[in-house]
Amino acid sequence: SLKNKLRQNTHLFIPRSLGAGIGNSYSWNSDIGVTASTKTIQVAKAGKYWVIVTSTLGCTGSDTINILPTTTPIKAGFLANTFVSEGDTIQFIQLSTPKPTSFVWNFGDGTTNNKNEDPLHQFFLAREYTVTLIANNGNCSDTATKKITVKPLRQIPSPDPVGLFTEILDYSIYPNPTNGPVTFDIELNRDAPVEIFIFNLQGKFVESRTVSGKELTEKFDFSTQPSGIYILKFRVGNEVRDKRIIKQ
Repeated sequence: SLKNKLRQNTHLFIPRSLGAGIGNSYSWNSDIGVTASTKTIQVAKAGKYWVIVTSTLGCTGSDTINILPTTTPIKAGFLANTFVSEGDTIQFIQLSTPKPTSFVWNFGDGTTNNKNEDPLHQFFLAREYTVTLIANNGNCSDTATKKITVKPLRQIPSPDPVGLFTEILDYSIYPNPTNGPVTFDIELNRDAPVEIFIFNLQGKFVESRTVSGKELTEKFDFSTQPSGIYILKFRVGNEVRDKRIIKQ
């Protein structure tokens, strides 16, 4: 006969996998409706699980395990730089103990992340953000928060190699308010690159592009964006300006 060794009663972190050992065919069942015919199964809920294993000679073996919810608490925690400048990339490092089976980051700007344990994130508007981490071990959860202060970029005129300054002569955004299309015109005193960023009022990134020239016209389409207030921020050298756009 075959022997399979599943522990009878155990507290386990879930989700996790259970293996049935060596055999030719497998038949898993449970008291919560889970069935499978594979060597291993993924357990996502507490319950009673049993398996019958059949060898190539027709011998069978069986075993049962009761998966009990873990009673071990979890403590959420993370590290991050709490004073940064607009556009900086911040590394978040998770310190939750024990290691969570699932987690959700909320960056306070309308964006979330449940894929990267130690994510990178950028904040594009100067203000204070509350970043939240919810860590879960399958039965218990905990929340950790930090305040991230984003400072505005310093606006210092920067000369080019021959001593000339790039100057913003004029700019305009129209129509504003808009139902969809928006045109951004900008005129400089010389050819130079212009970085353009668009965010919603919560600081969530919408679009960016970099163009170069002396007299530029850029078109943007807000037709798929929800109604509300958006911010178009542009940078020429070290000079940064912004303008609000109303999407009706």
